[in-house]
Amino acid sequence: MTNQHQNPWTEEEKKLATELKAAGVSASQSAAQLPGRTRNAVIGFWQREGLSSPRPEPGLGKTKRSPEELEFRRQAAREYRRNLRQQKKAFIESAPDGAAVPRRIAYRGECPPPVVPLGLSLLELSDSQCKWPGDDAGPYTFCGHPRDAASPAYCSYHRWIGTKPTPMWRA
Repeated sequence: MTNQHQNPWTEEEKKLATELKAAGVSASQSAAQLPGRTRNAVIGFWQREGLSSPRPEPGLGKTKRSPEELEFRRQAAREYRRNLRQQKKAFIESAPDGAAVPRRIAYRGECPPPVVPLGLSLLELSDSQCKWPGDDAGPYTFCGHPRDAASPAYCSYHRWIGTKPTPMWRA
């Protein structure tokens, strides 16, 4: 978009823009009262004239933590990660042979028992069966276990895998 108004600011425009800023009028409303000036032009004028709020200095507002608090936080984080590793190990050990275990796992409540996909083709699937895709290596196959009542397409295990929050660890 090209500049609609490339002329320098007149003294009258400068005075009006300064008064509007002092009155607390927004840049959009100020631009509406200054014919040919856009909101961005008004903001730019205010910044050049030093009328806009200064940016806070980096680090302002941050409180320094005591060494004891920092050590407590580090210890809590180590324990949290240790618990996650134990949960992941228990989850992987509980999976039956051949079950698809996700590479990335986020612990969120109790996981349904892992299932071994039945390897059905798309033509063999019915509406009441899980449509979680199988391996990418061969022909396209799908889980095929009974669909969970709370999910339109997946069994309870694949629904749990597919609806978790951001993963907390990697395999």
